[in-house]
Amino acid sequence: MLDLFFAVHGFLTWPLAQAPPPGGNMVAMPKPSAAQNDTFLSIVFSGGILGIGIMLALIGLSLITVYLIVDQALTLRKKDILPSDFAESIRQLLVQGRLKEADQL
Repeated sequence: MLDLFFAVHGFLTWPLAQAPPPGGNMVAMPKPSAAQNDTFLSIVFSGGILGIGIMLALIGLSLITVYLIVDQALTLRKKDILPSDFAESIRQLLVQGRLKEADQL
């Protein structure tokens, strides 16, 4: 958010900073604050115990989600969901025009 502020501020004041004021001195742009040098871990640890707890919960839930997705992808197979002989029998019934029998299967 602070980056956006400085970007907008710099864009809006750029023409003013380019032309010298009537006194002859250039307008000094404000220096970015030290908040832009914060790392991810420093931001997390600045939240205290609650911030660390929330991040650990999010990481744990993310790992559980990845595990469940991989587990289901490996467990569910096309042949288990829709056996090939079943699909072929439905296809044959539809080709023969026996729609009621195909619907009952």
